[in-house]
Order: sequence, then structure tokens, then C-alpha cells
Amino acid sequence: TIASTTVLHHAQTPDFMEEVKISLPVQMREKHHLFFRFFHVSCEGTKTVGKAPSGKKKDTIEIPVGYAWMPLLQ
Repeated sequence: TIASTTVLHHAQTPDFMEEVKISLPVQMREKHHLFFRFFHVSCEGTKTVGKAPSGKKKDTIEIPVGYAWMPLLQ
């Protein structure tokens, strides 16, 4: 299951108001967890960030800035 949420531009104390509903297995194990990925999304459209392996310039508006995971059982 994949879900996305947004935060106001440069918010010092972000609020996440969306609800996400996921299907969980009936029998949970210690390996089950939630995985979170965090991206900076440019508000100015595409920017030239670097060169792709082909030598051409690549444009991106999403830059990964971190990740976290939360175990569902402890």
C-alpha cells in the first residue's frame, strides 16, 4: 500500500491531517513494519539537478531527504 500526504512549504512544525487505511495480515510477525519516505518537492517547477548517465541534463522536482520505519509489533 502506498499513500502520500503534503506539508506546507518550510513548515517548522508540520501537521499531517490525512488518514491512511492499510490492509494488515491476519497473523502479524515481528518483521512487519511501516516504511516512510520523505521528499523535498520543489515549488518552482523542474530544476536542473545534474546529469543523467546518458550525459543529458536531468530535471527533477522530488528530492529524497530521508526515510524511517516503524515496527508494528515489539
